[in-house]
Amino acid sequence: MNNAKVEVKNVSYNAALQSFEAIVVFYTSSDSVRVPASYAASLGTEFKDATRGLVDDARRNRSVARGSQPRGSYPAPHVIPRQSATRHIEPAETPQVF
Repeated sequence: MNNAKVEVKNVSYNAALQSFEAIVVFYTSSDSVRVPASYAASLGTEFKDATRGLVDDARRNRSVARGSQPRGSYPAPHVIPRQSATRHIEPAETPQVF
């Protein structure tokens, strides 16, 4: 994990929970993994501090998902797998004209 490049995407602030939320993507030489993350902080928190907290939370979440360390009584988060850049879409039926 130390050699992984990290990207923080879709950062938003959840006012109800008073926390930042994002998807953190870990890129390695062989694949990438998207992990949801949250960081409890006020809206006035510096962006670099919020992103650091989000990355730390995502690292913990990824470790829990892999089963490498316990995280209290919280359930393991859902790790979002990377989707292929191309997808096959079936053509729609052509309506018949009478």
